[in-house]
Amino acid sequence: MTSILWMDGHDRPVSDILAQDLLPRARRGLAAVGADRCEIDHWLGIIDARLERPRTGAHWQRAWVEHHGADMRSLVAAYLEHQRGGRPVHTWTLD
Repeated sequence: MTSILWMDGHDRPVSDILAQDLLPRARRGLAAVGADRCEIDHWLGIIDARLERPRTGAHWQRAWVEHHGADMRSLVAAYLEHQRGGRPVHTWTLD
């Protein structure tokens, strides 16, 4: 887990900084400028959920190859299908 020196002078995991400091600040800031609560919940909710299940496109690709083998044509087809579905990567399955 990646840690950085934070404003409090302590090394803290980036995921903790995001969850405990930056996301709450972003939520308050967006609300203060009148952003729609549903929009705030939707977009920041994606980041929050990603913190609970950290998966990037590269993680998904490696897991897909482990599950299906090195058929790159099928990997790209599956990747595009998931991408067109509009869901965040951390929700993608390996089907």
